[in-house]
Amino acid sequence: MAISPNLSDKDNASLIESTETAGQAARAVVNPDGTDVVPGVVITSPLTDYDLEVALGNVTGTTSFGKWGRNPNIHSISSEDVWDGGGDYPYILSATTLTMSSSDANDVNTTGTGAWQVMIYGLNSSYVDITETVNLNGTTGVTTSNSFFRVNRMAVITAGSGGFNIGDLSLKNGVDTVGKILSGFNKTQMAIYTVPAAKTLVIMKMNLSAVPHLSSIGIKEGVFNLLIRVENGVFQLQRAWGFTSRNGSSSIVTLEPGLKVVAKSDVKLRFNAHNRHTEPMGDINGYLVED
Repeated sequence: MAISPNLSDKDNASLIESTETAGQAARAVVNPDGTDVVPGVVITSPLTDYDLEVALGNVTGTTSFGKWGRNPNIHSISSEDVWDGGGDYPYILSATTLTMSSSDANDVNTTGTGAWQVMIYGLNSSYVDITETVNLNGTTGVTTSNSFFRVNRMAVITAGSGGFNIGDLSLKNGVDTVGKILSGFNKTQMAIYTVPAAKTLVIMKMNLSAVPHLSSIGIKEGVFNLLIRVENGVFQLQRAWGFTSRNGSSSIVTLEPGLKVVAKSDVKLRFNAHNRHTEPMGDINGYLVED
């Protein structure tokens, strides 16, 4: 299924009845001029809100997309990617096994009070989705069975009595950390994503914020940059937003009619800090559509 490069405002979309399927009216999402918002996409229940119907799984071939990231502290006046590892994200150059460990011995499977198991969500060398469950062994590294070319997120799925990871959980490619779950969060915070093969990402909205880190006070200023790199290409700036925050305010950015990102592309959010000790965060929202 192809996706229209000219998506219209989903809130203004109208509906037309097309066929009857299993006793329910199958409806296509269309623009006011009658053209498809997403050609070929139909839903099999009455549509009241497009985002809600996608989230409920009622839109064929389309799922909701959300990717949230946070950089815990940009120490200096510099530019860094928005992810929990800080600094520049080190992309894997060729598919390889990875090693996971904790900074705390209590993150150990079945016996520790902290995290027990972590699920890795990534892509193989063909950009196909793969997952793997890693049984933690405290500060001792555990090597994955699968070879990963990209890591899109990680999450703690079982834990001891504490209910969360006590130490920082790090997934490494050699000396490079390619995934990190900070203590107590149970999930990565990476505004970094690679679109799987045979899928298209449509970015519709972003929520951006920057706050002082710990004892740092005062106005925080900087520029958020949305960067995209197609397969075998280089990162190119797609959007930039200046940001000023005194008390942790946030800005919602709507990308109408939507920013299309093709399969096998790398997407990341980066922040150019104009002050020291800034903690930027942001989320990327939209739809992931089967090609």
